[in-house]
Amino acid sequence: MRLCILFVCVLQFSVFARGVAQDQVVSLEMQNVSYFELFNEIHQQTGLRFIYNTNQLEGMPAITVHADKQSVKEVLENIFFNTPFTFSFEQNVVMVKMKPTNEDEKKALSVKGFVYDEKKQPMPGVTVQVVGTAVGTATNAKGWFAITLPILKGKLKFSFVGYKDQEVEFTENTDTLKIYMKEEINELDEAVIRAYGTQKKRETISALSTVTAEELKEVPAASITSLLQGRLAGVNVIQQSGAPGSAAVIAVRGFNSLLVDGASDGQPLWVVDGVPMYSFVSPVTGTNTLADLDPNMIESVTVLKDAAAAS
Repeated sequence: MRLCILFVCVLQFSVFARGVAQDQVVSLEMQNVSYFELFNEIHQQTGLRFIYNTNQLEGMPAITVHADKQSVKEVLENIFFNTPFTFSFEQNVVMVKMKPTNEDEKKALSVKGFVYDEKKQPMPGVTVQVVGTAVGTATNAKGWFAITLPILKGKLKFSFVGYKDQEVEFTENTDTLKIYMKEEINELDEAVIRAYGTQKKRETISALSTVTAEELKEVPAASITSLLQGRLAGVNVIQQSGAPGSAAVIAVRGFNSLLVDGASDGQPLWVVDGVPMYSFVSPVTGTNTLADLDPNMIESVTVLKDAAAAS
């Protein structure tokens, strides 16, 4: 509590000191003097210190000042009235500086607007950044933003998690902007072919791995099993013989499978265009049935690797 009271007292004292500084009274009778002489005389009477650019004031003509118990603020307002200078008080210091010109004022541009989603609902928290700089702001609860810039034209970048970034150009003639952000769904709406049907990717809970024809076209292989070797995570292809068309053992996440009886023990189920195809070695030709598939006709191969996929 003591600290809080002390802080308030210091703050009030600071404001009080600033008010007292500009309201101090001086009496002056000076003719054809420089600004430096005037500042020195005010300092002698009030203790106020002046900060200024000597080079800017050296070329100013001499001044005459008549003041009978006037405040320092009134005296300075009179002498700077028709000059390119202005002043401000910072406690016991008077800052003398150049007035902003019309050209300087034009360099400050205010860009404002609203940001909505595709349903025309305001979007709070959207990042608004000037392209190529670190200057930026964010929209409020009503989707409103306003930013003052030292440039007359450029681009604003709007970004928000789950939405596509947008860049909008602005100039000094730009009116209130209205930005509509679009959702960035990425691959969630892609279709996944699952053995006996098609399912949206966002609805799929299975562990899937896919390899496309584009990835396989440069691989010199005569069979589909050879094409898959080393291409899919969790899929091991073990060639049992070097003979052309010989059978291969394919293990998905280890030697586990729904097929537990017969010659296909441990082998996965193959589904080609929705039709089950069992992999076995022909007793007549000695080759595996998969060897009859032309690798050049394959568009893609998708491996379902968990219990959810098998269900």
